[in-house]
Amino acid sequence: MLPTREVLPMTERRLKMMWSDTPEGFNLFYLLIHGRNLPEHALQWMYAAYKERKKKRGIIWEAFAGSSKTTTGMTFLAYQIGLYPHKSNLVIQVSDDIARDNTAGVAQMIEHNPAWRIPFPHVVPSIEKSDEGEKGQKGWGAAGYNVRRADMSNFEWSRLISDRKDPTFIGLGRTSRSIQGKHPNGVLYIDDIDDENTTASDRQRTMTQKLLTGTIFPRMTPDTWAIVSGTPWTMNDSIAYMKATKSFGHCFTPIYTDGKPTWPKKFPESEIAAIRERTGELEF
Repeated sequence: MLPTREVLPMTERRLKMMWSDTPEGFNLFYLLIHGRNLPEHALQWMYAAYKERKKKRGIIWEAFAGSSKTTTGMTFLAYQIGLYPHKSNLVIQVSDDIARDNTAGVAQMIEHNPAWRIPFPHVVPSIEKSDEGEKGQKGWGAAGYNVRRADMSNFEWSRLISDRKDPTFIGLGRTSRSIQGKHPNGVLYIDDIDDENTTASDRQRTMTQKLLTGTIFPRMTPDTWAIVSGTPWTMNDSIAYMKATKSFGHCFTPIYTDGKPTWPKKFPESEIAAIRERTGELEF
């Protein structure tokens, strides 16, 4: 069991573990960044993701609301950026605002979190000055964030990313026209692209399917690691559609497992009962 102290003592063994690109390495990175262990059910998501990766397939995390899908996914995005800063990554969520907020959180981690600099001191923001000389107007904002390797010369780094046209990472809403032309060769994270509006009718659900097949899936490259997370809305929502494509493995995490709360530390019986009383939800 990993320690849960806010300050994690760092050893060469732990650093090597974080650099290993494994579920265990990510688990340690998560603890370092957040000061708490990755929830056990989320660790199982990671084992499934790496298993499917070996088969050249993506993964779907289908889980109850509040199960830490987005926190896990965005922290994993940061982990992959640290390991492979030369790759491009794309986050797609239900709206531009939500996607921008979450990618801004990753940018904040890279730029300001001292824990980031423990395993990845050489991966730093690549911020250019605008024509007016203001910091942060180019390469580090809602239009896309770029990192660079500080242990490389500009010439070496430019040559390493010479074929890359996209930013290191960017967050976009599901209907954003900016998705066109993006080709992430790192992580494509599709997170909660359904809501009550997008699943309200057959027409809306068909529109989502067309977005997936006509806009989102064609952006993938042979190297893209596709990770999808969401809470089920209907029997034929986007999660159900993507499961049917056979291009993804699938993890299903209900709020109860074998008759007991899946995450009792955050959602004990009393909290689940309170949620049901507030929302009227009987199954989720």
